[in-house]
Amino acid sequence: MDGHGPVSIPAVVVGWAETVKTERGLPTGGARPSVASALAYLAAHVDHLAGAEWIGDAVDELAAVARACRAVACGVPELCTGPPSCRDRASWVTGT
Repeated sequence: MDGHGPVSIPAVVVGWAETVKTERGLPTGGARPSVASALAYLAAHVDHLAGAEWIGDAVDELAAVARACRAVACGVPELCTGPPSCRDRASWVTGT
């Protein structure tokens, strides 16, 4: 959760990729892209994101996605690179 409710990682990432496509006049719709392909698309068009009026909203929402990913990863000790409290929680979950 990001303080405003659960974060839908696919909805946020794919949504911003679709926004960029729409603004660039590219076709949208069809088969829903994967999160990985939407992230790759955003990375390839970071110049457009940087100049967009809505960049602040995109940054806020993508930061919430990053926090959600870190929260999930903290349940997997080998993926947890967060603060000690995160690592402690991961140890508690696994009993190590």
